Amino acid sequence: MHRDEALDALERADTVGARAHGRGRWYMLFAVLFAATTFALTVTIGLFPSTVTIFTATSVCLVVLVGLVTFALRQPVQPRGYGWLHGAAMLGWGTVYGVTLFAGYAFFPEDPVWWVSGAALGAVPPLVAGWLAVRGSRNTA
Repeated sequence: MHRDEALDALERADTVGARAHGRGRWYMLFAVLFAATTFALTVTIGLFPSTVTIFTATSVCLVVLVGLVTFALRQPVQPRGYGWLHGAAMLGWGTVYGVTLFAGYAFFPEDPVWWVSGAALGAVPPLVAGWLAVRGSRNTA
């Protein structure tokens, strides 16, 4: 390989690397939409716990989540450490969501302070994961 060919190959590699790192930032959008959707779901089913409301809110949430999963699967690049990052975010969210639901229905039915604060706390793990994904893609670009 000649010097010019090597320089061209390095330039192409830098271009591809920069493009890939930038494309890995999609996870922040996913995290924000997931957090907003589950925040709305938690508040809605906590403050208006009728069968119709729970069914409707959960159905809307499932449609949004299917859209988010489809969006995620169509991305050509994943953030660095995506498996662990997403797994930790979903574990954190699921734990907060479960505690909020079980304790809320048992001890704080229709208490706005409980449900809004629980929903806000549940939004933290995916938002932190999204922030870490963006931060990681900036550090490696």
